[in-house]
Amino acid sequence: MRRGRGARWRAAVLGALVAVAAGACDDRADERAPSAPTPESTEPADEPDEPARVELADATRAVWRRLPGRTQVEWRVPASSNAPRWERTARAWVHALNDAGGPATALLRPDETTERPAVRVRRGAETYAWEEASAGPHLEYRVARLLARAADPPTRLGWFDPGRRMGRARAALRGYRSEEVTLAEAISPDLDAVVVASPGPLTPARREHLRRYLETGGSVALLGPGVDGGGTWPPTRVRIRDPGLAPLLGEWGVRLSPRLVLAEMSLRVPTPVPGGSRLPLPYPPAPVVCHCPAFSVPPPSAHRIALDAGQVPFPLALAIELDAREDVDAEVVLRAERAWLEEDVAEAGPHVPWTPEGRERSTRPMLIALTRGAGDARRRLVVAASPFADDAFVAEDRGYADPLALLANVVDWLALPWELVSLAPRRPPSPMWAF
Repeated sequence: MRRGRGARWRAAVLGALVAVAAGACDDRADERAPSAPTPESTEPADEPDEPARVELADATRAVWRRLPGRTQVEWRVPASSNAPRWERTARAWVHALNDAGGPATALLRPDETTERPAVRVRRGAETYAWEEASAGPHLEYRVARLLARAADPPTRLGWFDPGRRMGRARAALRGYRSEEVTLAEAISPDLDAVVVASPGPLTPARREHLRRYLETGGSVALLGPGVDGGGTWPPTRVRIRDPGLAPLLGEWGVRLSPRLVLAEMSLRVPTPVPGGSRLPLPYPPAPVVCHCPAFSVPPPSAHRIALDAGQVPFPLALAIELDAREDVDAEVVLRAERAWLEEDVAEAGPHVPWTPEGRERSTRPMLIALTRGAGDARRRLVVAASPFADDAFVAEDRGYADPLALLANVVDWLALPWELVSLAPRRPPSPMWAF
């Protein structure tokens, strides 16, 4: 009996000690844990009013101060689930721009008419609009180039378009002062860039004017040199001509081969089939270039020209060859995968049974960006294998990325100050910036 009472006594003491220890743990846990919400206060705590801080790069601050008076930069906040996050980003940018000085004004505007974030620059009667669904690491470059299109003095862009086939492109590139260039005389060094569209055979004198313009620090885009599809789509006949650019391009380590690039991934065009009907079938002479970071191994180019490129058709593309030069920085921006070359392309309509059997398939460069020199003597050259922004190719929506958006990237990279186009991408300081 005595042994039983002792056991019960020891059990009671042990239980009391455990209870005291548990209470002490609960007290310490209560000290560490936040107090539970009362029934009168069940809403989540408000986010801090202070937005994330934006440190503007010198190039961005400089172009902001070039905006004329009465210019408004509107950061529009959409009525969507992402609005709070974009509003925090927009508020930080509005503060940073207004603190940078200058006659322009940055504003934050709610916009219930759209579900996508937007930055809009209004200068008098002109409006320069840009929409983007994600802030991301390239936000500063996107904003800076948008500001540059409305800044003073305006960016001057020369056009050599003897076939008058880029009317849509010229109308779409707002914010540039377009001027005709004939190449019959020296190119004004005041032009920020020159676009040479589908040039035919150039005389030595015209080629020399291009070379001298580049040597004085100019920037040039050569789009689809040496290929003529007759200005119709799809073409019935294709002519490959010598554009007369070999001496000029040789100085940059570029060669044009008189062969057409064909690829398995290509546009679909109405094609005659037995029975008299027409079906949309792949048309290899119109490769589709895919700049898709999520699906490319190795990753595609991170060049500014490739920003948001997506999938872009490159019809009637001439083969480009690159020879390395120590004084030239060359980068292949866009490529065609599983492509092959054809020499006999006189008959190039959809009725031709294009087949890659027996042809070696490889990756072919379709758009390259080259630079020479440094500082104020830096020269820039873009060579595109295809006249991808020709009116015949952009006249209708074919379910791919807008070729004119790619052309705008090319022009921006050529014409805007180097300090601006070379802005380093940076990750947002807060995860609330990226969505």
